[in-house]
Amino acid sequence: MPTATVQTIYCVQPTTGTDFGVNQAVLDAIMSLTPQFSQNDFASSLLQGIASLPSVLAAIDAARADPDNLYITTDTEGDVDNAVWPSPGNTKEVNAKQSFEPGLVLPFEYSQNLSLWDSDISGEDLLGSVTMTADEQGTGEIAKIARSDIEGSAYYVIYRVD
Repeated sequence: MPTATVQTIYCVQPTTGTDFGVNQAVLDAIMSLTPQFSQNDFASSLLQGIASLPSVLAAIDAARADPDNLYITTDTEGDVDNAVWPSPGNTKEVNAKQSFEPGLVLPFEYSQNLSLWDSDISGEDLLGSVTMTADEQGTGEIAKIARSDIEGSAYYVIYRVD
């Protein structure tokens, strides 16, 4: 039976200060105000404001550089009570450019899921997942990225399968 040893997890980018839903709601609200004719000064100013929206959202994200309250599960359900790391019911604050060695050793048969979650006031947010497979056994260290386009997060998971 293969055993996955999760050696290192490195945070490239924690969740963003504003999520996809917030960004889309702001953009939708602004777009609903767009006038029919863009020849007048008001419309021109409004369109310039819309064009600068990505920069504004990036500034909000930078100002709200909150750490992730990270926990890891081996299933696809976000429930901190099922955490295999740091321990059931607990999280660890993780910022960009931080790494840690979770010391996880996971026996499995064919494949094993590893999901990274953020637990905060908005609930349980999936930061990304990787799948470790039996055919990776004996190939040495493997690095995969766990990411979420919705949350804007990215983590490297480095493991080996023995």
